[in-house]
Amino acid sequence: MFNTDYLYFVVLQELCGGDAILQLVQNILKLLEHDDPLLASVVDRLKSKVLSIVSPIMCRHYLHK
Repeated sequence: MFNTDYLYFVVLQELCGGDAILQLVQNILKLLEHDDPLLASVVDRLKSKVLSIVSPIMCRHYLHK
């Protein structure tokens, strides 16, 4: 069994060609949930947007190998 987090890290690093975008994605996904409903909804939308951008890139990468 392999670690999917490590696999995602490797694929993103390869696709981004550097660490800046990768670090941004990782930091956004690590944001903690908050008690303030407004702040919690902003964080959820931000994480959702990041995943919606990154997921298709990763799927295309795997399908074309």
